[in-house]
Amino acid sequence: MPEQHSRSDKELVVACQAGNDLAYAEIYRRYAGNVHHICRRMLGDTRDAEEAAQETFLRAYSAITNFSGEFQVGAWLGRIAANICLDQIRARTRRPDVVDISGQAENAVGPHRVDTRVEDRMAIRDTLDEMKPLYGEVLFLRIIGGLSHDEMAAVLELTPSQVKALLHRARRSFRDLWAVSEGASA
Repeated sequence: MPEQHSRSDKELVVACQAGNDLAYAEIYRRYAGNVHHICRRMLGDTRDAEEAAQETFLRAYSAITNFSGEFQVGAWLGRIAANICLDQIRARTRRPDVVDISGQAENAVGPHRVDTRVEDRMAIRDTLDEMKPLYGEVLFLRIIGGLSHDEMAAVLELTPSQVKALLHRARRSFRDLWAVSEGASA
């Protein structure tokens, strides 16, 4: 079907909303690679990433009738994928041994490194919960998900420059809240 490949995303969404499954198959073809990439970067494990990607397209298929076209289809799918991955990450019982909120090299030392041994995990979660939700989300995408500024920009529907500034503010907020919580527990 050559005409199918030349249709815009908007035309494909309208066709999907009218019940055309071939149009949805074309959306899948266009964006499956990007969705799988986001899931692999955030989850690491290939099997978990495949499961998250499948869940992304299932949720998108169920929600396509409510898609307003306000956002780009790729960004919308990226946001769904990131949310699914964040849910999986939060549900995991094991966490990384060290979270580096500074963005510096892995072997960096100093107050920007937070040791996440079992006794500190609750304090980290509490600190993230105290932050503005967008700050917590951007830290998860960067630190746990390992997404680049460009990938985060697509997921959050921001520019890479906006993401960089947001990440800077989120790190500062985390450090400030962490210092307050550490002072209160001392």
